[in-house]
Amino acid sequence: MEEVRTDEEIAEDLEEEANHRKVIKFLDDLNKRYKALFGHDPDRVLSTSEIQDKIAAEMKRRDLRPYRL
Repeated sequence: MEEVRTDEEIAEDLEEEANHRKVIKFLDDLNKRYKALFGHDPDRVLSTSEIQDKIAAEMKRRDLRPYRL
């Protein structure tokens, strides 16, 4: 027998999937920024905040803007 789902359940699943995609996109962008600055992917042992801190410190050291024009 087929499970019947409500519109609310479907909407919740779609929202959860969209949030998951946002997290994946954020992590991918963070990895790309790190690689652009340091020439390699970040160490797996670094947390997200440690990666962000290293990026910020390197950008400050190089006197770079925090965004691209």
